[in-house]
Amino acid sequence: MTQFLVLFALTFTSVNVFATPFPADGLIKFDTPSSGNFDGVKIIRGMQQSGAIAIEIEYRGKLSRGMPLAAYVRVHYLDGDRDGYFPMTYYQDSMGQAYWTVRLTNGCLVRGPMGGCDEFGSAKMKHVLFWATAPGRLNALNIEVAFVDAKDHWDSGTAGKNYPYLFGELSY
Repeated sequence: MTQFLVLFALTFTSVNVFATPFPADGLIKFDTPSSGNFDGVKIIRGMQQSGAIAIEIEYRGKLSRGMPLAAYVRVHYLDGDRDGYFPMTYYQDSMGQAYWTVRLTNGCLVRGPMGGCDEFGSAKMKHVLFWATAPGRLNALNIEVAFVDAKDHWDSGTAGKNYPYLFGELSY
């Protein structure tokens, strides 16, 4: 009987460890940029349950839907810029409108079936987002985004500049 109670207690405890209102990659808070509102481009910044940052970028612009796209992301920090190219995933919404999306994080990218993390953000994502977080908050960010297809056609906003976005500080 004692073994059954111990097994039951361990099972119950392990279930409680994973029983959380937010998945491992879930956003507790999110915000939109204080500046930068462009047709065809949407960017959201969020704080994950772990305290990590998540940046989600959606593109509905002029580049071809028939070939792969990548998002070029540059973040300006006091010690210099950090940037990288990130492949985007193609989707169609319920209205048949096509769009591309990518999610960057320095934490959990894909949560597991039991609430753990199956895939963490890549080393490149962590490099670009290195100064984006501090204990208990997301730092103010100055981000530029541009898009490129497989034939090296770019959409970098008007006048050949990247799409600029500013985010203020976000605390728990």
